[in-house]
Amino acid sequence: MPKPDSKPVETLYKYAIELKGRKGNKVIKGGVWTTDAIFRETIGKVIEYSSKRIYGVDMESTALMTVAEET
Repeated sequence: MPKPDSKPVETLYKYAIELKGRKGNKVIKGGVWTTDAIFRETIGKVIEYSSKRIYGVDMESTALMTVAEET
């Protein structure tokens, strides 16, 4: 499973935490569930993945990271 480079992720997280104090926003760090079909998002899967710190759903992340790994 493709994963983003941890250094930029940690850098972005650090800056997000710094900005949090200024804006009062909540900052969380977790995964993104990438699926090829929105209709596969069931309540059961949402509950299961959220318990595993998966906080977003999209259709592009895995493809983008796979292409980036290959170049």
